[in-house]
Amino acid sequence: MSRAWGGYRLFVAVDFDGTLAPLAPRPERARLPAAARRALERLAARPDVLVAIASGRALSTLQPKVGLPELIYAGNHGLDVAGPGLRWRHPGLPPLRAALRRVVRRASALAATVPGAWVEDKVWSLSVHVRAVRSPTAALGLGASLMDCMREEPTLRLAPGKKVFEIRTRLPWDKGDAIMLTRRRLAPGAVTVFIGDDTNDEEGFRTLGARALCVKVGQGASKARWRARDTKVVARLLERLAKAD
Repeated sequence: MSRAWGGYRLFVAVDFDGTLAPLAPRPERARLPAAARRALERLAARPDVLVAIASGRALSTLQPKVGLPELIYAGNHGLDVAGPGLRWRHPGLPPLRAALRRVVRRASALAATVPGAWVEDKVWSLSVHVRAVRSPTAALGLGASLMDCMREEPTLRLAPGKKVFEIRTRLPWDKGDAIMLTRRRLAPGAVTVFIGDDTNDEEGFRTLGARALCVKVGQGASKARWRARDTKVVARLLERLAKAD
């Protein structure tokens, strides 16, 4: 794979939790496997390949988890993007700060009533984690209470994920939009690959459509055309891309 004049030939964007790293009981306990780290390093070392990590995490926690400064990082579901040659934050975010602060307080109060539930404040979004909630009924009840809370916040929305309720803005923007923005600015014309596993990645798959080769990790219905069984298969796929001619 040779580099095209003035640009990259390949742009690889990958989710973190559940795609690069196995899901952990709490986000701070997630670890990037050695095989995935080696593959990312080898991919990023190629002059014809641009690599991005697209995650629901805040940039402040995402970047240290990966620890590779040469990569592009898209945090908060693509609303906040940073890396060599690129710094962008959605211009619609500042007016939503007050609504997000209100919901953090209300969601924290609701989560405190359900043993095992807790709130991750990511500034421009928040996650209500229920992975440690033993009662499925209690988890569903918390989701219903959060939905009631969201009816009073028309600028925000509730998006269920894997053992988590994501509270996000209604800005018409997702990981797919962030990937396209990055490609336009840094890698125009590059073949684009996006790999993800969760509901927010499905939004990205829909946005990208035929403009990217989309890979779904795990089982379940998906807009992605290709599949990877688990995080180990993702690491092997990245390694193969790093070695491709």
